[in-house]
Amino acid sequence: MLGVLGTALAVLCWAGLLLVRKYVFELPVSAVNVVFELVIVAVGSAFFWYWIVAMLHRQDVEVRQQTERLQALHSATASLTTEHELRPVLQKVVDLSRALINARYGALGVLNEEGTEIDQFITSGMSPATKSRIGRLPGGKGLLGVSLFDGESLRISDISKDGRRTGLPESHPDMHSFLSVPITSKGRVFGNLYLADKQAQRDAGVPSPSQEYLEFTPDDQELLEMFAAQAAIAIEDAQLYRAARQIAVMRERERIGMDLHDGVIQSIYAIGLMLDDTEHRLRNEPQLAEERINNAISGLNSVIRNIRAYIHDLHSPDFSGKSLEAGIEELIRELEAYSVLEVACDLDSDVASRVSQKQASELLHIVQEALTNIRRHAQASTAHITLSCDDEDIVLVIQDDGKGFPTDGSDTQGGHGLHNMAERALMAHGTMELASVSGSGARITVKIPLEAQEETV
Repeated sequence: MLGVLGTALAVLCWAGLLLVRKYVFELPVSAVNVVFELVIVAVGSAFFWYWIVAMLHRQDVEVRQQTERLQALHSATASLTTEHELRPVLQKVVDLSRALINARYGALGVLNEEGTEIDQFITSGMSPATKSRIGRLPGGKGLLGVSLFDGESLRISDISKDGRRTGLPESHPDMHSFLSVPITSKGRVFGNLYLADKQAQRDAGVPSPSQEYLEFTPDDQELLEMFAAQAAIAIEDAQLYRAARQIAVMRERERIGMDLHDGVIQSIYAIGLMLDDTEHRLRNEPQLAEERINNAISGLNSVIRNIRAYIHDLHSPDFSGKSLEAGIEELIRELEAYSVLEVACDLDSDVASRVSQKQASELLHIVQEALTNIRRHAQASTAHITLSCDDEDIVLVIQDDGKGFPTDGSDTQGGHGLHNMAERALMAHGTMELASVSGSGARITVKIPLEAQEETV
């Protein structure tokens, strides 16, 4: 359509010049010249506009293809952020790279810490049976090692004709076109992405099952290099996540070890010394020996309760789907099973039913944290939990008769517990107040405005 309009415009311009030449400059005009000029103008403008339209069409196709490739790159990169564990991230990198470039086979070779050979080799596009027949992993020789150790991309039209290729196992599938791109992390080569046998596309992102293969293009290499840069970030994040988890596990082990050493082990050691002394008093002071044996039994029972409490604290509670009333009653039963603390409960069932599921979960975590702190630090014999409602708020109160603690921040033995409870109160659209005096127990009050509660039901 654009070519037709362009040709018509050129003819109209020529006709205008013809009229100006005849009537303004009064020059002679012959029919033969008119026809000849008209043919020249029409044919020339038609070719010119055909070239313009073809060029614009090619550019439009290139822009759309580039947009689709960048969208595919964005989708692939976004998919990487859904994983944190290192091994799933590595598998996802090779799966996504293969789909992104539309290759039949893909692999990710990961170097060892010394950077001397391949430590892991993760594949995509091969059946488990094929991988089992192939056997041992490659060590990074031949074409696999060319870009792996040099840190440069490599693109080959047919590796079966490349002299750098080394022998493959008999059960290894035939491969032809080849593309390799390094993944660089913090200045060193972490590994290499390998793709083989590019395929024609039937649908966007779906490889064709045809046995024919295409050559990888410079655009494929550029796109894979951009993806490799994003993959390096995802791998670094996964490594940091794993390191953080290892540090957290080590710290938790240190904490448990310290608690066991300072509490349980010291108690057992003291009981052992007492029993050792009692052995020498059995004949001369039998009544005192009996009393000490009874104290030892009582001490061992206390140690058993403490060990059970440690085990209980290692389990993360799951309050999903539980009502506030049922969850509080379950927490009280568990606490009384692991300690001598007595907990009284006064819950208004009608008020409890008005709390949303999300708020119930936050309040149950607050109750669980408060009861744990009372058991560990308060030296209390009783605690009392009430749930009621005033004119504007749903009110949850947790009170104990323990030793209490200053609320000015001078006593930090509670760690992050109080801060976490306050944050959970905010997440439930409420507030938390703490009242305590040393030697007189403590009281935690959580209030949830009725208006906020009704909005979240």
